[in-house]
Amino acid sequence: MLNTICDWSSPEDIAIEYHNSETIKKISYSELSDAKVKIEAVLAGAVKNHQFVGINCDVKAPSIPALILGILSQGSAFVNLPSTGVREISSRIGLSFAFSQSVLSGANSLCEVAVHGETVKLLELETIDGTNNIDKNEFAFAITTSGSTGIPKVVKVPHASIVPNILELKQILRLSKHDKIAQLTKLTFDPSIVETFLSLSSGSTLFMVSKEVINNPYKLLNLIFEHEVTFLQTTPSLWLYRWSEHQLGNTIFGRESKLKVLLLGGEPLPKIEMFRTVKHPINQTKIYNIYGITEVSCWASINEININHNEVETSPMINQYLGTPFSETIFQVRSEKGDIVCDGEGVLYIGSDTRVCAINNEDLKHLETPVFRKTEDLVEVKRNREFFYKGRCDRTVKRFGNRVDLTELEQTVSKLNFVKNCLVLWDEKQHALYLCISTTSLRAAGGKFTDELKVQEELNNELRKLPSFYQPNRIKLFNTFPLTINGKICTKSLMKTFETTEKGRVQNSQKANDSKLVKKILLQLWENDLKSTIDSGFLDSGGNSVKAMQIANELSAASKIEFPELIGLLLKNETLANCMDYVLQKIQSSVQITSNVDNIVSSSSSYTQFAMNKKRKYDVIQPKKYSHPNLCLWQKCRGRVTGENDENYLLPSTNLNLNIRSQLIVECTQDLKKCVDASPTIFKYSSGEIYTSVGSHAGLILTKQLNSHDSITYEINLPDRIEASVLVLDEFKGIVGCYDGYVYCLNLKSGQIIWKYKTGDTVKCTAATSSNGKSVFVGSYDKYFYNISIEDGQEIWRFKCSEGSISATPCTCLRACSVLFGTLDGTCMSLNQTSGEIIWKFKFNDPIFSAPAMLENEDIVFCSVLGEMKCFNSETGQEKWNYKIDGNVFSHLVMRKNCFMNTEELIIGSTNKSVYCLSIQTLSSTPVLKYSVTFECPIFATPYCERDVLIVADTGGVLSFINAFNGQVATSLKLGGNVFSSPVINGEFLVVGCRDNNMYVVRIVG
Repeated sequence: MLNTICDWSSPEDIAIEYHNSETIKKISYSELSDAKVKIEAVLAGAVKNHQFVGINCDVKAPSIPALILGILSQGSAFVNLPSTGVREISSRIGLSFAFSQSVLSGANSLCEVAVHGETVKLLELETIDGTNNIDKNEFAFAITTSGSTGIPKVVKVPHASIVPNILELKQILRLSKHDKIAQLTKLTFDPSIVETFLSLSSGSTLFMVSKEVINNPYKLLNLIFEHEVTFLQTTPSLWLYRWSEHQLGNTIFGRESKLKVLLLGGEPLPKIEMFRTVKHPINQTKIYNIYGITEVSCWASINEININHNEVETSPMINQYLGTPFSETIFQVRSEKGDIVCDGEGVLYIGSDTRVCAINNEDLKHLETPVFRKTEDLVEVKRNREFFYKGRCDRTVKRFGNRVDLTELEQTVSKLNFVKNCLVLWDEKQHALYLCISTTSLRAAGGKFTDELKVQEELNNELRKLPSFYQPNRIKLFNTFPLTINGKICTKSLMKTFETTEKGRVQNSQKANDSKLVKKILLQLWENDLKSTIDSGFLDSGGNSVKAMQIANELSAASKIEFPELIGLLLKNETLANCMDYVLQKIQSSVQITSNVDNIVSSSSSYTQFAMNKKRKYDVIQPKKYSHPNLCLWQKCRGRVTGENDENYLLPSTNLNLNIRSQLIVECTQDLKKCVDASPTIFKYSSGEIYTSVGSHAGLILTKQLNSHDSITYEINLPDRIEASVLVLDEFKGIVGCYDGYVYCLNLKSGQIIWKYKTGDTVKCTAATSSNGKSVFVGSYDKYFYNISIEDGQEIWRFKCSEGSISATPCTCLRACSVLFGTLDGTCMSLNQTSGEIIWKFKFNDPIFSAPAMLENEDIVFCSVLGEMKCFNSETGQEKWNYKIDGNVFSHLVMRKNCFMNTEELIIGSTNKSVYCLSIQTLSSTPVLKYSVTFECPIFATPYCERDVLIVADTGGVLSFINAFNGQVATSLKLGGNVFSSPVINGEFLVVGCRDNNMYVVRIVG
């Protein structure tokens, strides 16, 4: 019995050590035993014997061992429920009860129980067809396969299968009560059960961490090292990509490491040289390759890797050796005909008389032993019964009439010094071969390669040794491979990168007015991106705003023509035929964009204006003194400045020394692990410290001090991606929306979540503070607009404004006590800040992605995605003027005060690759185009203007430094990836996010 192998001999010893971002919780074996008994008693009164009982994914980690032990002790079996697909797995095992911290849909809460300080509910689930009649004490748990070999299966694991596995592994690894065993594997992956019971059966400490720590690799590694973890189990991909060689060499692979065992399983082992490069000569960590399949849960064989042995140099098969099978486990190799192979290659089957799991609806009584399960792995067996992994069975394809072994191609490429890992993909539909290479640091590759050209040359030389039918169609270099939730390489994500690239390669050299070509391109884009027929409307076919942007952008890129109304047509659910009519009409009336002449002043005029700025005299305003150091004085983000921005009036020579010889120099970059599409916020506290803060698709929020040579940074991890900007408050509080549907209020230094508020969908909208400073306004993709208390995160009111989601930042008006915003169905709205009641509203024909801009007299300007602008009286909603630009607008509107002319200027970026500056001569007159500037790529980011300087970032990653008076480009800087993040300036620094995963801090030098 799994629950009877636990060692309870030292009740005061620590059973669980749980780390979150701030605190450590320690639970003794005595406390764990008490919690187990409590759970057992709760179940005895509610659950019939021997049923499966679920544990929902929202239960906090330190509570889970007690729940598992209580369920097992009561005679039931447990199943760790995934975040999705709960209903399917429940129906397949007849699940009727589950522990959860929240009440699931359709479930009844029977009772609550306190487990290590957390309240957990026992739920009775809605009746689902299925069987939950299991023999007494037969099964320990149920789990699903990953689906990597086909349709996911439900595997019901008996005690007789898992217990021998754990006890033998404990003996081989010599684990004792003095060890500390990390439990980092996702609980829906069966190695997590091994981690838990290896620790409990040894009487050792189970090291557990929160999701926030799991998502912060650097913090996780430091905790493992500093708290002296002795056992770590992971997949090779997580080991390769979670931490750098430098980080590993200074911690768990360094000379001071206490790590005894590194267990790598679930995937083929990486090159042995990877270990030798990073492991310190006196480091005592033993490395094991462990192999198995969920159908014979959990592990089947183990092999210790001796990286210091001479065979590392001579045997290329050392990392393919599967090692010694565990007891009660049989390895059998069979040919395609089903014959047993004793010397040669074949498919590996794993069998046993006793370690037999039930798959889907199997009944163990009706299975003839020994029961063998097919692994789908191709292996080579030697006469001495040694087994070597050769690859997956489906790794041979037919290409140009020849058989191509994808594994052989991978092994050939892996020999190169700069290759950390590689994977070959076969696209059956396109009949194409794709080579994915994860590279090491080029400087670390024996010093042999210094740039990508030399890497490409060496790679081509190696590929030439193979037959022509082995040559890949495409090759991509990756810093890291995308991973599944179980830590394995995600081939679906890799394939998508090639599919996306292929779509983007729809290029042509024909004339722009070739209507047949454009029709063909639009048809191809429609069929590639949508799941329904071409007769259906765009939205009915699965379209959304993102796909609409992609289609419009790719069509424009391929045809060299802008189609500004196409996005609006798509989001109105028009059919392909209607969209095609518009596109063809646009082609007939179009002119070549390259023939347009922008209204740009000559270089000499530009130099004169910049030279004047250097001579101008300013008074330096001394900073005010404040009694409290942690008051937020001002913040800047997406073209807006709120608060007392005293920096605006500093002498140019000490702040933004501008001239046409100015340069943009990258001061530093900060890696945020995934794309940084969110726009940074720069803010100043009363202590004089200036910071910037930004989030990324990895859910990471980074806050960095700008006016310090110590380069102080703070990191916080949220559960899902972040595209909203951070709204900064006093006391280092920040408010930000997240893709998980929550609005978070947190401490930007410590990461403490002060409160969080749940909306019904993704939150991309950046919050805005109310006029009284006591609440924040924020919109959600659930179509509601919320007013939330800053003090405690309680809802003050919410309002469903229309049938459109809310993406753009709201704007507050003090005079009208209103909050104004636009929605994705084109509604612009003014609500009373206090009550949430409608003051006025107006409906555009097309979506609104950009935030409105407020003029000095508090009139408000809205802009639709088609570039249609309207100015309204903010109190009454009366329309004052309108203006139209010929391009799509996703960036926010930016207001600039022209002190010399005593006018206001409106700056707009467009996906037609232009930025417009409109001069508003009087409060009621239609604006006049002052100038426009055309760039190489579309503009999604909001331009930033401060006094004489306009900074524009295009999607190609180019930052342009522009004279705001006349639109003359002074200098530019190319970043390392695409840019959708909006730049922001303070003093001599510029900050912006990039899709190369970095936040850039750029110094303006002139």
